Amino acid sequence: MESVIRSGIMHDPIPNRHALEELWRVRLEEARVAYERARNALREVRQEFGSEANAGGAYGVHQALRAENIALTEYLRVLRIFTDLVVAGKVPDGTLCQVQDRYGIWIIDADGRTAYANDRMAQILGTSPSALLGHDSFDYVFHEDAPDAQRLFAAKKHGDAESFRFRLRRKDGAAIWVEVQGTPMFNDGKFNGIVGTFRVTRAVRGAGGE
Repeated sequence: MESVIRSGIMHDPIPNRHALEELWRVRLEEARVAYERARNALREVRQEFGSEANAGGAYGVHQALRAENIALTEYLRVLRIFTDLVVAGKVPDGTLCQVQDRYGIWIIDADGRTAYANDRMAQILGTSPSALLGHDSFDYVFHEDAPDAQRLFAAKKHGDAESFRFRLRRKDGAAIWVEVQGTPMFNDGKFNGIVGTFRVTRAVRGAGGE
């Protein structure tokens, strides 16, 4: 791994490299699922109309085929970008800006302390990137949610990379719901932390609010 975590702070010549890979891994999965859905829809349309030559059936098949082609093209495009990024380290134009503007990026070390956070992540939590560095990530979890947070963290230590939805506690005490895609990092088989991308799914509510 290119980065080295010292004293809770990540020193990395490209601090968002892992976050970029995580973002495009998520997009690749979304594109794959979209293609599978389009392919299944085409199969259902063909089964429904069979060899019927009526105009409605032909139009339905045509539209489903077009949707499948669009989904396949997008899947192959994302796959190419992801492969270029992971294998060759080639960063697609504009991707870094997209990550910074659209997603919160939060990298925590093996002890759960913040190693890196971008401006968007700090905004989500109602604080600043510098204020987050070195602090316990569990400080931004409600007391009643702490057991679930600990369980999720333990799962990541064992390699779980599933996405999940969670409620965070902002600095002002307000609740905010986010969708999290967290990828565990390992160095020579040893758990080294988590790279997480965060997307807000529900607006800020009052302290402790649902």
